[in-house]
Amino acid sequence: MTELAKRFQVDLQQIPPICSQNAFDMFIEKFPNFKKFMPIFQVLTYFKDNKNEMDFSYLEEIENTLYEIGFRGIIYNNEAYSVIYVADITRDIILYNKKYLEVAEKLRRETLSLFSPQSFDSMKLYNKIFETLREEGIIDSLVIATLKDNKIYIDFGYIENIEYSNKIFPRDNKSLTNFVIDKAQKIYIPNSVKFKLPEGYEIYHVTDPKVYSVYGVPLKKENKVFGAILYEKVGEDSFTKNEIRLMDEITNIIDAIIIFKDLYNQLNEERKKYYEASIRDYLTGAYNRAFFEGYFKKLCEKSKRYNEIFSIAFIDINDFKLINDRYGHNVGDLILKEFARIVHETIRGSDIFARYGGDEFVIIFPNTNKKDATLIMKRIEMKTLKIKENISFSYGIIEVSHELSPEENLKLVDDLMYKMKRNKKSCD
Repeated sequence: MTELAKRFQVDLQQIPPICSQNAFDMFIEKFPNFKKFMPIFQVLTYFKDNKNEMDFSYLEEIENTLYEIGFRGIIYNNEAYSVIYVADITRDIILYNKKYLEVAEKLRRETLSLFSPQSFDSMKLYNKIFETLREEGIIDSLVIATLKDNKIYIDFGYIENIEYSNKIFPRDNKSLTNFVIDKAQKIYIPNSVKFKLPEGYEIYHVTDPKVYSVYGVPLKKENKVFGAILYEKVGEDSFTKNEIRLMDEITNIIDAIIIFKDLYNQLNEERKKYYEASIRDYLTGAYNRAFFEGYFKKLCEKSKRYNEIFSIAFIDINDFKLINDRYGHNVGDLILKEFARIVHETIRGSDIFARYGGDEFVIIFPNTNKKDATLIMKRIEMKTLKIKENISFSYGIIEVSHELSPEENLKLVDDLMYKMKRNKKSCD
């Protein structure tokens, strides 16, 4: 107060006791600069009347200097004692802003290249944030958790040098993470061993219990909590007010990353959906001819370059025109869909099944010789004969030759298919 009195050119010895509202009003009229202390005098009056222990502080700018003005009231042996303090925190704020700007700039610089709609990896961003904050001595551990399908997903977790990312915990677990989500409020825990959470919630320790400070912050979108962040540091009451302010800012960055990640995933799913639709036959779910021709050409080039083998089968449904003419196109479509279902459930994940056109299909068998590919075709043939539709088909199959062009290989396997079809007709 002495420093402020000098700044305001006030002789503290001349200030009379302020024991009533009238006396306070007269004091403010004589020394108007002290009007900024009105909240303190109001708290002091409340304390004297109620005699409840209390703390109160606020920031006030006075002539380009930032002060923290505080009140502390305690009860000792049924006696009330109070302390009013004024601290010049201008330098602290400047230092805080400087450090924050440095940390924020470092994070911006190191994460900007990773923040791309074409190639987005949230885990790399979380790692950058964690490593930066740890290098600055601000935190030792970090947990980023989100709520999905009524479960807690640890999107990023690094606790006491133990990796905890991608773990899943039940929603009804009475953990600190669930506490922050359920209560939708920030919490500062100065001592993780001594601090007791209410309502049966507990602070779980990854290893043997040891003292560390925790700052828990809920993640919100449109005022709805969808997760929580836990910032942790070894030691009792290890976080300063400035560090907590900084962590609030970092929370906003992480919040933006999560929201961007969700948007990116949605767009990516839409992109995949549209891409799949563009390369698939809508009726059978098989790849379309355009995709097949591009894939087949590239595979021919690759197999020739690396001397790899692969086989191809060309398939034609027998008497399909007759089925359409006799029973109609709806029945024909059902036949094609049922055939495609059987093929899909029989071939391997690496095989490519495509509709070439009408009732013609092709199957590519990568890294497979003709003998093994023929065994797969036999299994498909057996399954089609067992269903009520009794689908019959002809096919040609070859091990693709590196000496022939893609078009020549395709003509060869097509000719073999027609040869089988003619043989079947001659036997009927």
